[in-house]
Amino acid sequence: ASTPRVKVQPPKSSLSLFTKTAVNAGAARTPQASDDRNDWQFEIRPYIWLAGLYGTLRVNNTTAEVGQDSASVIGMLDFAAAVQVEAIKGRWRIMLDENYANLGTTGTGPLGLVTLDVQPTINIFEFGASYTFVKIANKNATASEALPPVFTAEVLGGGRFFHLGLGLQANNNPPQEGSRN
Repeated sequence: ASTPRVKVQPPKSSLSLFTKTAVNAGAARTPQASDDRNDWQFEIRPYIWLAGLYGTLRVNNTTAEVGQDSASVIGMLDFAAAVQVEAIKGRWRIMLDENYANLGTTGTGPLGLVTLDVQPTINIFEFGASYTFVKIANKNATASEALPPVFTAEVLGGGRFFHLGLGLQANNNPPQEGSRN
């Protein structure tokens, strides 16, 4: 009967974890070491959010009551784009996220006598980077069956830019616009 041997390889850097390789009857079992890869990997994830308006909106001294039931949410949408992009190299990640929505609806002005065209825009842009400083590999991973690690810990930092714009137009009057960042 043959006995499996375990070979422990030294770490490639002071932050790397030991990689164990078991050899049994010519079949090599090696954990997936994605942190050893020098090539870039990219993930692009488009996504959707349902956005709508309900409440009182104001630009300067013009206000409008907007929003109906939740069934009108899709009817309010003029344009939307949302995508998350992630670049991965070893234990490093760079992340970008863009979420933009342009809504359009009608509202009722003061005393209910005026109908207003309401055009809000929302833009949320996020960016960040992370570094995985602890990664415990799955001991059941093989070269043919890569498994995710059993535990990871990372440091993450970044920022977020938020823009809200609003345009109101009562009948044929000039539009009024305002925005905040």
